[in-house]
Amino acid sequence: MLLSSEEKTYLLALARKSIAAHLDKKKTDESAILDEIPDAARRNAGCFVTLHAADGSLRGCIGVIEPAEPLYRQIIRNAVSAGFHDNRFSPLQSSELSAIQIEISVLSVPEKAVFNTSEELIRTVRPGIDGVILKIGHKQSTFLPQVWDSLPDPESFFRQLSLKQGAAPDAWKKKDAEFFFYQAEFFSE
Repeated sequence: MLLSSEEKTYLLALARKSIAAHLDKKKTDESAILDEIPDAARRNAGCFVTLHAADGSLRGCIGVIEPAEPLYRQIIRNAVSAGFHDNRFSPLQSSELSAIQIEISVLSVPEKAVFNTSEELIRTVRPGIDGVILKIGHKQSTFLPQVWDSLPDPESFFRQLSLKQGAAPDAWKKKDAEFFFYQAEFFSE
């Protein structure tokens, strides 16, 4: 889904307004914004909302991979969840709101990766382009394409993806490991 600069600006503002409303103990009133929602934001899409502190460090990141509901609704929910329900961080405080930077990643539908060996998987993945989902049994973890910036080596990337779901570092090499690739259109304030 390619979004125009106006649509991106609208979605970033919607994320910020949703966080501010939550800080004020309110919910974003969808009925009040229905007329202004761009058509592209009404389509179902998976998305992540990532918050960065003033120093650039991660402050929260929550998302949904599957395109189960309209993008604008995902952004409202994920912005609030990233700010207040990411269990890696304490809830966002009012004093932090003006300093955080919001990034939105709109995802394509994930496709199962086809490979026979871990070496073939490494040749198949496109660092910097592909977001990756690793499923092992009932557990699942994902890294957005932007994570390649800090983990550019595919083996390190897959090891960290295994660790993220609580598995052994080499779990990604096991026969029951399944991989799905997706791409993301990401933009920030």
